[in-house]
Amino acid sequence: MKKFILSMVLVFTMLTGYSQDNPFKGFWGPVEKSLYTVRDRETGVITIPNFWLARPFISLSAIKLTLKSPVQVSPTFSSFGTGISYSHFTEKVNEPYDDFGFNALILFENNTGGVEPINLSFAVTASALQYINIGIGYSIGDKSLFALMGISYNFNKPI
Repeated sequence: MKKFILSMVLVFTMLTGYSQDNPFKGFWGPVEKSLYTVRDRETGVITIPNFWLARPFISLSAIKLTLKSPVQVSPTFSSFGTGISYSHFTEKVNEPYDDFGFNALILFENNTGGVEPINLSFAVTASALQYINIGIGYSIGDKSLFALMGISYNFNKPI
């Protein structure tokens, strides 16, 4: 588990070098339109077609498949979580649009049927079209791997 966390931190720090600006700029606010333009002394304004940013991220799992024999399907919307997203932004209709991204998150089981300890999970997902994500994770309580499909929101626009 330590190797997994260390490798995720290493990958994230390497990816931050691909952003032309600070990837954490405006982390807690909506994506600014000013990120699409850079002032150049010789030619004036240069438009940037796309960029990468880190954003806060929440997820609700629609389907969770446990990868052990026999395969178990968790109830719909059985877990929710939060984490960080490293997303690729492009301009669509003069607005920032998150076309794809990579996410690291902590999931909590939605057990409301009684008094039980919290089942904590770690997951790595890829998101597309701002709201759809798919990935894999590890459940600490069940000590098993799982596949995850769900919906997400990453605070790109004002609420």
